[in-house]
Amino acid sequence: MVAWGEEAVKIVNSMARGEQDTAAVQRNLLADSLVFVVAVHRRIAWVTDNGLWNRLGREEGSLWWNAQRRALALDGETLEQSVEAALNLYALTARRVRSVLLPAELAILEHVCAIIRRERTFRGNVRDAMG
Repeated sequence: MVAWGEEAVKIVNSMARGEQDTAAVQRNLLADSLVFVVAVHRRIAWVTDNGLWNRLGREEGSLWWNAQRRALALDGETLEQSVEAALNLYALTARRVRSVLLPAELAILEHVCAIIRRERTFRGNVRDAMG
């Protein structure tokens, strides 16, 4: 999760600079990779990742699954909407795994989530998934 925080911050920075291509790539990295963080956290073994996104999406509940689907732009979301969803997915995943993190790791995740919250406040989209 700590390493994926860098990708979340890159999304915030690239959107602020109008670098849509970079934001889209970072969004894709988060949308694709955070499912594996949750799978490892839940000690789910998989032989193939086929179906893993659907399985974990359903099992993690509607907030996580909706954020994942929107980050993947499965329902025609705009770039801004899908980027927002990817950031929310990061924050939701951070909340999910926070109990197993070391204090230094948790501090990094909280810092990343604070950056996300500041960006959302600036744009008027406050939602604190880290909780």
